[in-house]
Amino acid sequence: MPPFTCFSTIGCPEKSLPEVLSFADRHGIPFVEIRTLQMREDLTVLFEKEYGDPERMEALLARHRAHPLIWGSSYKLAGSDSLSGLESLIPWLKPCAWLRVMDGGKFGQTLTDKERKQCLRCLRRTNEQLAAAGLPTRVIIETHDVFARPDECRRMIDAADGEFDLLWDSHHTWHMGGLSSEACWKLLGPWTRHIHVKDSHSGPAGFHYTLPGRGDFDFHALFNTLKAGAYSGEVSLEWEKRWHPELPPIETAFAAYDAMSADAQ
Repeated sequence: MPPFTCFSTIGCPEKSLPEVLSFADRHGIPFVEIRTLQMREDLTVLFEKEYGDPERMEALLARHRAHPLIWGSSYKLAGSDSLSGLESLIPWLKPCAWLRVMDGGKFGQTLTDKERKQCLRCLRRTNEQLAAAGLPTRVIIETHDVFARPDECRRMIDAADGEFDLLWDSHHTWHMGGLSSEACWKLLGPWTRHIHVKDSHSGPAGFHYTLPGRGDFDFHALFNTLKAGAYSGEVSLEWEKRWHPELPPIETAFAAYDAMSADAQ
């Protein structure tokens, strides 16, 4: 079972950017997703206060091996004509390969042609803004809500003609969408550039997240599928402590994932 090569800062939401990067360096993890820092999601406001300008932040990044791969924004695609306030975010995006945009909408929803065209307009405007700023950063859409149904996601992919990359939340398409990793990969694999992994259990007491390998998610099936599909992107551990503070520290999740990997050898 391959190691994870990235994690989201929602797993350690109290840390500052320097603390996150040092933490990733100590654990030998090359990439991070920047979503929450210092218990805040208004990161442009935070960065303007902490660094003043993007060049100072980039100087900090240069002192670390770990690198911010994705800026995990709160933007939602469905229902949006444009991403409000993107102009203030763009100067900070240069180090990131992707700007994560949530799919939005609701699980089980089927987008109308009008709604799909609205999504396409939003994507094109966003890409035009990124290109005008000279950024290589691309939009990556996460399968979180409406696109947790892979067939609905695939309809948008086919309509978008390369306007976005895909962040496959492998847990959501299984837990919400009810599809196996193999079935999801057949629909979404060629467009998947980044993958979230996590684990959970559903029983008489309800749903709750668990340490990796302690729940119901089939990691072996996922990684066998990725190997067969020659997936070459990153696997990111999404430990949802920001939204579920009762979870143990992210170090415990790292150790559980490593133990699961060792047991699979």
